[in-house]
Amino acid sequence: MKLPHPCRSLQVGNAKNDASGVDGPNFAS
Repeated sequence: MKLPHPCRSLQVGNAKNDASGVDGPNFAS
Protein backbone atom coordinates (compact mmCIF):
# COMPACT_ATOMS: atom_id res chain seq x y z
CA MET A 1 0.00 0.00 0.00
CA LYS A 2 1.25 3.48 -0.81
CA LEU A 3 1.38 6.33 1.67
CA PRO A 4 -2.03 7.70 2.74
CA HIS A 5 -3.41 10.16 0.23
CA PRO A 6 -4.21 13.70 1.48
CA CYS A 7 -7.73 13.44 0.08
CA ARG A 8 -8.28 9.90 1.26
CA SER A 9 -11.26 11.06 3.34
CA LEU A 10 -12.83 12.56 0.23
CA GLN A 11 -13.22 9.30 -1.67
CA VAL A 12 -16.70 10.32 -2.80
CA GLY A 13 -15.40 13.50 -4.41
CA ASN A 14 -12.27 11.78 -5.70
CA ALA A 15 -14.34 9.06 -7.34
CA LYS A 16 -14.65 11.40 -10.32
CA ASN A 17 -10.91 12.05 -10.25
CA ASP A 18 -10.34 8.30 -10.22
CA ALA A 19 -12.06 8.08 -13.60
CA SER A 20 -9.66 10.73 -14.85
CA GLY A 21 -6.69 8.91 -13.37
CA VAL A 22 -5.92 11.90 -11.13
CA ASP A 23 -6.16 10.27 -7.69
CA GLY A 24 -7.07 6.82 -8.95
CA PRO A 25 -3.54 5.37 -8.65
CA ASN A 26 -3.40 6.49 -5.01
CA PHE A 27 -6.66 4.82 -4.07
CA ALA A 28 -5.90 1.74 -6.13
CA SER A 29 -3.27 0.81 -3.55
